[in-house]
Amino acid sequence: MPFCKFCINADLYKRDNHNCVLCKPEGKYYYQAEQLNHCGDYKPTDRASYNDNYELKKANEKLGYKEKSNGCFITTTLCNILNYEDNSEVLNTLRRLRDNYMIGKEEYNDLLVEYYVVGPIISDCLLKEKEKFVVAESLYQKYILPACKLIINNKNEDAIIQYISMVDELKTRYQIPEIKIEYDHNVKLNNKEDFKKLVRTIK
Repeated sequence: MPFCKFCINADLYKRDNHNCVLCKPEGKYYYQAEQLNHCGDYKPTDRASYNDNYELKKANEKLGYKEKSNGCFITTTLCNILNYEDNSEVLNTLRRLRDNYMIGKEEYNDLLVEYYVVGPIISDCLLKEKEKFVVAESLYQKYILPACKLIINNKNEDAIIQYISMVDELKTRYQIPEIKIEYDHNVKLNNKEDFKKLVRTIK
C-alpha cells in the first residue's frame, strides 16, 4: 500500500500533528497516497525496503515519534486510516480497558489471545480495503465511540461486547474463518508482552 512516507516526494523530517509527512510538490501533509485522488506523482523510493525503514526510523527518532509495532490493533489501524493521533483519548481509553481491566484476568485470556492472532489479519484487510476511509469512519462511529462512552461510564463488560461485535462483523466482511487456537493455559499472561510472546509461538 502506498504510504506517503515512502514516496520520493515526501519530506520525512516535516510532519503535522497527525504524523503525516510533507508532500513537497503539493506543499501539504498526507499519510497515504490514496488520499490524493488526483495524485499521479507517487513514486516509491528506489532504495531497498530495509533502507527505507532505516531512514524513517532515523527521522522518527529525531522528531521524537515512537515507532509503531507490526500487527497493529484494529482500532489503531482505523485511527491511522482516519489520521487520528496515536495518543488520542479514544485510543488511550480502549488501551486502558485492555491493560487495566482485561489483562491479568484469566477469563479474558482466550479472547485476548484470539485477538492478538486475528487482529493483524483484519488490520491488513482494512489497509487493503478500496473504501477504507468510508469503512473506517463507519466502524469508528458505530463501534469505537460507543465503546469509549461505555468505558467512561464504567460499563466495561458492555464495551467488550461492543468490541467483539465489531471484530465479528469484520471477520464476516473479510471472510476470515474461525481459527482454532490452542495454547498452554498454564502460561502466565500478566501483560501485553506476555500475549505477544505467546502468539509468536502459536503462529
